[in-house]
Amino acid sequence: MAESFTLVTPSTDLVRPSTAAGGDWTWGGLTAEVWRVLANPEGTKSLPTLDWIEQNVPSSSDDPSFLPKFDAHVSLWSAILEILQYSFGWRSPAHGMARWVNEGMPVDDVRFQVITHLLGRQPRERAINLAAFLFKQEGWKLSLYGIGGLKQTYGLMNSENPEKVPLWVEEEYERRMRGPSSHELETVRLPCSGGGWDNLHLVGHAWTPIARTAQEQNAPARGFAGDAESKPRFVASDEGEHGTAVLITDTYRSWYEDLYRFAAQLAPLKNGRSRKVEVLCTPIGWLGTFRQSRETHLWFAGPHSLHTWGEVNSLD
Repeated sequence: MAESFTLVTPSTDLVRPSTAAGGDWTWGGLTAEVWRVLANPEGTKSLPTLDWIEQNVPSSSDDPSFLPKFDAHVSLWSAILEILQYSFGWRSPAHGMARWVNEGMPVDDVRFQVITHLLGRQPRERAINLAAFLFKQEGWKLSLYGIGGLKQTYGLMNSENPEKVPLWVEEEYERRMRGPSSHELETVRLPCSGGGWDNLHLVGHAWTPIARTAQEQNAPARGFAGDAESKPRFVASDEGEHGTAVLITDTYRSWYEDLYRFAAQLAPLKNGRSRKVEVLCTPIGWLGTFRQSRETHLWFAGPHSLHTWGEVNSLD
């Protein structure tokens, strides 16, 4: 995932959402397009940024097929979180973001290139804000513990291993929760702000890839096509040296859970190597090549070294 390509902002002043990622399109409207860009990082791709949304998207729209400004901001943040949790496979997106900031926010991985683009003109400040928000969400890590029947797979957070919160995270949290000051120039919607503990309602909409039904997600069923019951299937299994299998799922909802359920049925490779699973979500396209970490037991795409940034000891 080290391809180089060009990202530009859209030519239109409206953001048309997609229901391919299921759920409410206020939160999932841009998720599908972000996955599609990651699947084919070549040439010139168009994705909005936080600043572009603020400057170009109307606060309201008479056309329900377009996202108004607030919804577009929310959808962009949600898309970033989906990549952190389900592509990098970060058990704790808070630690992963903090580690990325500490490392100087490198962009040698295409996913970081895309995230940096989405964050707009102030990527470091907004990455810090997202990390501050995530560290303060006590229930956030439940997203990779126990939801969707995966409790035994993931285990529980060790309460005897307190999280080490960087000082700059604490400072950002305190600054934002005091509310805007006279010199505050930020106008885009931020996850961590004086508007409340989760003013963008990101937490309640983060479970789509591991929630088999809208009810399990603690959200009302919206009736979107992307919310259809998943009927995943393996269409091929290569027992050769790399042991690559292909998982096809008919809906974005619960695809990450389906990955666990179906991969558990595969016999270990005789050569002891980690099995790879290509994941294809028909409403969106290719989501990546995943393997299971022997260290964290989580499924992830890309380099294992980046995957481990999402562990609670990654800042030691």
